[in-house]
Amino acid sequence: MTVQGELTGRRFLAICVALVFFGTLAFTVLAHVHEADAADPGEFSSLTRHDLRTDWAKTEEFPVLVPLRLPAGARTNDEPGFTFNSIASDPAQRPARRVWVSSYSSEALGPEFSVEVFQRPKAPGSHPCGAVTDQFHLERHVAGAFLSICSNDLEHNAKARRYWATVVFTADLGRVTWLQG
Repeated sequence: MTVQGELTGRRFLAICVALVFFGTLAFTVLAHVHEADAADPGEFSSLTRHDLRTDWAKTEEFPVLVPLRLPAGARTNDEPGFTFNSIASDPAQRPARRVWVSSYSSEALGPEFSVEVFQRPKAPGSHPCGAVTDQFHLERHVAGAFLSICSNDLEHNAKARRYWATVVFTADLGRVTWLQG
């Protein structure tokens, strides 16, 4: 073997070692970023897409619906102007009448504004806002679900009432840009 052939072989070996090293490094970094994405709920929600898909998408015929877009002004402050705080099953309902109860707050819609969205597969009957019987609410029928959007703040807040009456709700969590993970 000539000196030139030996150098070419060493270069080839060095290139292979470098490719394996950098490939492993890139894989490790990307895997860490993916894990961090799945774990970090982001600034607008205490829940991630992953949380909603695994914990709350129990059946395809009754998926969780969330607002597709944030209200105007939600992204303009240092603090988030909109937060998806929590989701729960209404314990007062029988399993046959599942109810998702989502809680949101929004400084963009008014100081200390909060709302609960009750999502049902059937019309709510006499108690659209759960145990609270005299609460102001909006009712919407979206994608086969009945939504009762409940908050006494809605009664005198035209901006919030307009947002919740017109915002598009979706079960396609991949389209919801404000959700992380």
